[in-house]
Formats: sequence, structure tokens, C-alpha cells
Amino acid sequence: RWVPIKGHLFKILYRELSVFQDVRYKLGSDFEEKWVWNLVDLLQQRRLRMNENLYQFLYDKFTVNWYHRHWKSKATRKMLDIWEGILMEMNGKLIEEHQTEVLAWIAYHNVLDVKQCVSQFEVDELELQKLLAQITLQQEEKKKKEEALNAQFNDDDLTRKVVYAMFGNEDSDDDDEDEEGEEEED
Repeated sequence: RWVPIKGHLFKILYRELSVFQDVRYKLGSDFEEKWVWNLVDLLQQRRLRMNENLYQFLYDKFTVNWYHRHWKSKATRKMLDIWEGILMEMNGKLIEEHQTEVLAWIAYHNVLDVKQCVSQFEVDELELQKLLAQITLQQEEKKKKEEALNAQFNDDDLTRKVVYAMFGNEDSDDDDEDEEGEEEED
């Protein structure tokens, strides 16, 4: 009986659920009626645990309403992609408990610089710079690993070896031999 309500909640709270995506995923997968009825209160509690300016910034910069979700400008799409990336990098951390880290990711993606983050959201500049330096180093290491992996898989010799390992030997002369190494008679 209450399941159709979930669809309406997704639409009505689309922007809020875009900020708190862990709640959106839970709404999509949870079938407890009591939890669904408490959704608005949960979102309100989470919002109140955040810096009000940060919540409003995330809401305005990284969300669109339900009806415009398919009609986005390139700039809006870029911001939404950045937000998705930030949430992936946060790896399930609650944004209200890691607000400075969220701001460090925002600075890393050049949405705002450190000075803007400090003045708008009243965070500790040294802590923010430290987190930004860690993120930058982490991303450089990640990029190096990806490049090394790509270089390894772009090697034609490796590709050839993988294909032959999957589908047979490189030598076509071996086709005339049976499993014991003896030639088959025609």
C-alpha cells in the first residue's frame, strides 16, 4: 500500500535526495514502512547538522529539480558530474560529518577556491589546505596507477597473449595435432 508513495517522495524530494544520496539509496532499497514515513524528518535532521550556507550551496550548485533532470546545460551537467564524483570519493562518509572534506573536494575541482570556502563556510583554512593537499596527492597517485595499468593493457604483445590464452595457441600448425601431440591422419 505505501510503496507508490516512494515514487512521489523521489520526485518531491529529488533535490534534497541528490544532496543526501545515501538516503536516496536507502529509500530505493528499503521496504520498511515506518522508515519511509520518517524520511522528511530524517532529511531535516541531516540538514540541521550541516553548516546552513554549505547545505544551501550544495543544493543550489549541485542539484536540479525533478522536471529539469533531463534538460541540463553543459555547465549544470558538469557540476552534477563533479558532485557524483565527490560522493564516490567520499566513499559513503556522511557529508554532514565531513563538511571540510567536502569543501576540499570542491576546491580540488575548482568550483570554489580555498579562500572562498573559508569566507563562505567558516572552516579552518589550515585544515582545509591540509585535506586539499592530501586529496591532490591521492589523485596524482591514482592517476599514475591508472596510467601504468593502461600502458600495460595497451601493450599489443600483452593483448595478443591474452587473446591466445583465451582462444587458443598462436601457432596455427598445432591445429593438426591431437591432444597427445600426434598428427591426425586425413
